[in-house]
Amino acid sequence: MTDTTTALPQEDFADLLYRMNSYKLLNAAIDSLSGIQQRRLYLHYYRGFTYRQIADVEGVSFSTVSDSVARARKALRKLLTR
Repeated sequence: MTDTTTALPQEDFADLLYRMNSYKLLNAAIDSLSGIQQRRLYLHYYRGFTYRQIADVEGVSFSTVSDSVARARKALRKLLTR
């Protein structure tokens, strides 16, 4: 029986570990946000909603959404750059 698996080159493995760790850190930081902030970030960055669309769906003002996302991004930046 022949072994058909191929080993990852050392740099690729190191890259993979780095990305996995970064992913875990980002998820932990996002989990620390309020549910509202998480939802707004998800809708904006993953679903492509504009702030106006999020505001309309939630029945709040554009500035409420804009301020909330800005505070969430600031919190993430602070958590991820310590």
